[in-house]
Amino acid sequence: MRPQSIIVFLVLYAHHVRGYDDKPTIDFGRLPDDTSPEWYALNLVPDFNATEPSFAGRVDISILVKTTTSEITLNSKDLMLHEIRITDDDTNGDVRVDSWKYVEDLERVKVKVVGHILAKRKYKIHIDYSGYLNDDASNIFHTSYDAYQRVKKWIAANKQFKTTRARSAFPCYDEPHQRFLSGYTKSNDESKWFIRLSYTTNKEKNFDTKSAPTVWLNPSVNETVIPIDDDVEWYIFNIQSTGFYRVNYTEENWLSLIKQLNDSFEEIHVLNRAQLIDDSFNLAKAGLLNYKIPMSFTDYLQKENDIIPWFTAMNSLNFVLNRMRRFRNALVDVEAFVSKLAYTAFEMINKLIAEQKSPQYPTNIGWNTLSTWACKLDNYIMYQSTTVPEYYRRWKNGEEIPSDIKDAAFCVGVRHSQVSESFDKLLHLYNTTKTYSERASVINALPCADIQTLLTFLTLIMEEKFPIEPSDYEDFFNAMSSTTNGIIAMNYFITNFTDLVNNVKDGKNIATTIFSILFSKITTIDEINHIMTTIYESKIPCEYSKTLIPVFQSEVIDNQKWYDNGGPEAIWEYINPLSKTVPLNPSEQNTTPQSTSEDDSNASSRLHNYAIIVQILALSVSVKLFVNII
Repeated sequence: MRPQSIIVFLVLYAHHVRGYDDKPTIDFGRLPDDTSPEWYALNLVPDFNATEPSFAGRVDISILVKTTTSEITLNSKDLMLHEIRITDDDTNGDVRVDSWKYVEDLERVKVKVVGHILAKRKYKIHIDYSGYLNDDASNIFHTSYDAYQRVKKWIAANKQFKTTRARSAFPCYDEPHQRFLSGYTKSNDESKWFIRLSYTTNKEKNFDTKSAPTVWLNPSVNETVIPIDDDVEWYIFNIQSTGFYRVNYTEENWLSLIKQLNDSFEEIHVLNRAQLIDDSFNLAKAGLLNYKIPMSFTDYLQKENDIIPWFTAMNSLNFVLNRMRRFRNALVDVEAFVSKLAYTAFEMINKLIAEQKSPQYPTNIGWNTLSTWACKLDNYIMYQSTTVPEYYRRWKNGEEIPSDIKDAAFCVGVRHSQVSESFDKLLHLYNTTKTYSERASVINALPCADIQTLLTFLTLIMEEKFPIEPSDYEDFFNAMSSTTNGIIAMNYFITNFTDLVNNVKDGKNIATTIFSILFSKITTIDEINHIMTTIYESKIPCEYSKTLIPVFQSEVIDNQKWYDNGGPEAIWEYINPLSKTVPLNPSEQNTTPQSTSEDDSNASSRLHNYAIIVQILALSVSVKLFVNII
């Protein structure tokens, strides 16, 4: 008997306690906690024709006052504020602004009011401001792309509103909200909101966001009951993925949705196909769903002809592939499985391009992204394809190639050509181009090189000859973490931690960026032990090491919980059913330098550190975040 109603339980979290993707951040100072944002309304107008390209902006910020105060502090960087107005939501009256003052070293602006704004009241801040467009991507920047018939179009963009990036686009509380379901980390926030749920069933298949039935979740109640017919086979929430929430279903409903995709995937809207993949993998990542569900969604991808679900699958499988590096016997099967899917995606996108006389921009972007994915996997399909290597050969010989396929072409060039020559040519482009998209293509391609080449390149940091601009550090090291070679190279390089922090200009910033990225990417026991030893035995200022240790411990705990939750076994069993009775075999691959000898004090210190890591791995802090539809 099928259920006659859907019971919805909802717990959502949002608090200024985490950085991008719900990962702990290394914190060197936060905004005062007397006010907090509720929402933003932002309007940006670029001016490409000005002598110095610029933009005008207006932002409305709804804030809640927690403590009566006469001052509001916001983050702001490289922006010129022209007018600030504040209104009281209750009275709709203006609050007189006395003055505002920039605190440049902290990238803040302090707004002083006449009198006070009152606790437990809501206000709106209206700010008119402006800024300059640049071409180094450190702020709102201008760049170009080739549109129809290679007509150059200019756009203004921001790379991503990651931690501390939004303040360059508009005055704000630039300490991003916690993101839901990216790990097991605890949050003490119990905030709830009204949430509009849209849904449909297999009987209606109504994926129109305007006419699909909806229901509001009231934060004052813990459950909402939605009646459905007895003969409903499946239901799906969040039509076209317009809501910022994830959905978990009963296993029966998950399996019915999987069957629908395998039978006739086009009857579910493409955005919901992508949503099902994304939600299921993230729920499994958080320990709220067996991995057999998201892995089963990959079956239908053999038929998928749209790039959007493929993008989602690519990102999800990259996480799985990296985590499974810990088990050398399972990794072979996982790599083969992902490579086969990459081959399917590559064939699909090539077919789309062949069918379109003038491929649309999204199709070209898809071709570039999926080709780069296959290249970074070192997939044999890159050897079979003459298109991508041919584009690189043409560029190398001085010909112009389309900007939307340069990532893939450059990656192939770095991996399969004379590496040093390719590196030099790409770095010359990085240092001379005025187009951000070309700089980004170079950054994304460099990690396709072998480990030794990447290590040699990273040692330029110690000589203060590193050619990557500080504004691109985060993007570069994130790109490094997208390949196994890049992760191993960074793990080797961080052996220089003490010298890097104490002796290299901007070394602390570089080390902080590397660690904040590497902590979530290391997976093998060797890698974890090496990072642990590096931090605990380094001779760096105590206050700096104290900021790293809690973040590292948190990541190790989350990392180990993923392995203890049965995910690796479920993934391997799905890919290779014969592995059900075979134990996972931890990798003994050396991914860090090993000294040939050590004195007694070092040995004792290392044993102490091992004891600490064992203690961390033994912790059992089990926190589950639920957005369940039962």
